[in-house]
Amino acid sequence: MNRASGAIPALLAFAWLSCPFPAAGQTVAAGDATTAPPAAAEASSSAEEAIDNVLNLIDVETEIATTSRMNADYVPGIFTVLRGSDLEERGLLTVWEALATVPGITIAIEPTGEKRAIVRGVGSTYAHSTFKMILNGVSLNSSLNGRASVLFDIPTEQIDRIEIIRGPGAVLYGEYASAGVINVITRQDPNRVFVGAGSANTWTGGAILSLEQPEHDFGISLNLAGWDAGDPGVIVGSDRLTGTQLDAFSRAPGPTNEDRQNLTGILALHFKDFALSTQFSESRYGDYFGFAEILPPADRGKVQSDGNLAVEGVQRVKLSPDASAHVKLGWLLSTRDWSAEIYPAGVRFGPETSFPDGLFQNVSYRENLTYGETGLSLRVKRSHALLLGMGASYTRVVDADKDENGEPMVWIDDGTHRRLFDVFLQDEFEVNDRLTVTGGLRYDSYDDVGDRFTPRVSAVYRLQDRHIFKAQYAEAFRPPVFAETAGYGPDGYNPDIGPELTRTIEGGYIYKDPASDARLTLFHSTIEGLIGSDYFVGSEAAGLPSVRFSNQGSATVYGGEVEVAHRFGRSVVADANVSYVKTEDGETGEEIEGSASWLGNLGLTWHPHRNVSLAAINRYVGSRHRSSADTREDLQPYDTVNLVLNLFDLPFNGVTVRTGLKNVFNADVRYPAVSTAWEDDLIRPGRQWWVQISCTF
Repeated sequence: MNRASGAIPALLAFAWLSCPFPAAGQTVAAGDATTAPPAAAEASSSAEEAIDNVLNLIDVETEIATTSRMNADYVPGIFTVLRGSDLEERGLLTVWEALATVPGITIAIEPTGEKRAIVRGVGSTYAHSTFKMILNGVSLNSSLNGRASVLFDIPTEQIDRIEIIRGPGAVLYGEYASAGVINVITRQDPNRVFVGAGSANTWTGGAILSLEQPEHDFGISLNLAGWDAGDPGVIVGSDRLTGTQLDAFSRAPGPTNEDRQNLTGILALHFKDFALSTQFSESRYGDYFGFAEILPPADRGKVQSDGNLAVEGVQRVKLSPDASAHVKLGWLLSTRDWSAEIYPAGVRFGPETSFPDGLFQNVSYRENLTYGETGLSLRVKRSHALLLGMGASYTRVVDADKDENGEPMVWIDDGTHRRLFDVFLQDEFEVNDRLTVTGGLRYDSYDDVGDRFTPRVSAVYRLQDRHIFKAQYAEAFRPPVFAETAGYGPDGYNPDIGPELTRTIEGGYIYKDPASDARLTLFHSTIEGLIGSDYFVGSEAAGLPSVRFSNQGSATVYGGEVEVAHRFGRSVVADANVSYVKTEDGETGEEIEGSASWLGNLGLTWHPHRNVSLAAINRYVGSRHRSSADTREDLQPYDTVNLVLNLFDLPFNGVTVRTGLKNVFNADVRYPAVSTAWEDDLIRPGRQWWVQISCTF
């Protein structure tokens, strides 16, 4: 018996003892037929409630849509709301896994292990962040590379819901929202503890503790969770050195280094109209396939870390029945560290470049973001609403140490900074009871990369309660990040580099009835000023190639997404989505590297008993396209099937036991490698199991 399986009884016992079990002689409704609820009450049991979470999306509200509480079907843009309870029931264990079920989104990793989410075929290139990444309203995107990868590792046990915009969201959310917005909202109640285990010596655990005093309009909560996973058993067949004159220095075939862990904690307090939160999240992980397309030692452990620490206060003010305002102040620390073996000992590239002891790189990066914003929501008359906001931020690099074999390197200077001022206006006008038109305009002013106006105009037409039509034109942008503007010292600096600009036209149709939900989305996007890199020999580069970034490309993306869900009686829910995207690189005319034309999900949830549910998800990812310089065939498609068994209120109320299998049929899953160095691409683990027990009290 391995260590993880042997620990399961201890984990179950811990969660069991944490639950408030009934006193002697007390009746337990879940297991006593004499106290079972009547049919009317049974219809609102936990099983029926879970079904409603999936299907009755007409009741779903989202803050991300217009920063106001409004039904997501009636707001501009294309939205998906994923409920944490539904994600748990389906066995989706992290934010990253949950995103794979959203139409148009596919997930992947880089050779170094950093996770990516690719939306509508765009997002596989270095430093290209296509999502605005938000945790409880706090934007986590780093100015170093535009990313917030740590958000992907947050376990779903902590999540109340995930709100997703597919398509531009820059008018309200600013930079990095070029292809979408992800807002993860964590749970603040009820009190709960959970533990779990799984394949590859995976351990997980956490607790949600809250105290509410409604009479004083006061509440405080702590949401804390972590997980740790070991070697999944991935074997690499070849790397960059295989088959060359340096083949003797290659460790391939051999195992990857994929140890990984995450710790996330959120402390939230509210008193009347004031809210204060502190959020911490860190992911530590190995170097997977290696930094220079050379397989690293398997036992190096967790040599990378990404982290965020945020403190934010928000004061809301009710000015009148038709007007409200808020003021927000916050501070965010973003970190990125790694200790990488670039080349193994003995490697020689030509007569002048030799690494007898290997080449090791150590990096420590810290940036501080201080920000403030204020907003006003005003309903001028019954049919006319205005939303006005403005903000300012200051980002500063406080530590950017980098060395190779102990020798300092020119990278990003301490003190590199960016000032940003922004203001936006959104005007929502109800033309009549059926038609709502929304216009918006945003202005962003950077002290280092210039100014940008960003417009949006949209319309929502409700033909009937069951038929809703949407149309939108929106623009968005991604500013150059520090890795592109200042990442290689004075030789790499390009004062003419500007933001990437995305223009998108979308149309949507929604059909709803009490048992069904169907959506059709069509979109067309153009991306201009794509930022790419050029190699050159600089004055401080000691004759070695260096990098300068510039705007040098464009792309076109268009396609469609179909979503359907249907309830069969009270016990079965089926849902499916299919996405098609056509991408074109403006320079080569070829498909964008790493994109998949076809994606699909098929889900089924069955409640044979109010205390039992079974869930299955079939995920299809079509062929992934290669670059025009890659002579390999497109990466083959794959299908994976996940199965989950859920036991509710067994053996006592509040106790939930879940167990599942991922990739039941051991499908060959590979993520595309952007270089021919990995002939077999990035192989992923096969079948995996997991089990979890939680107690709500």
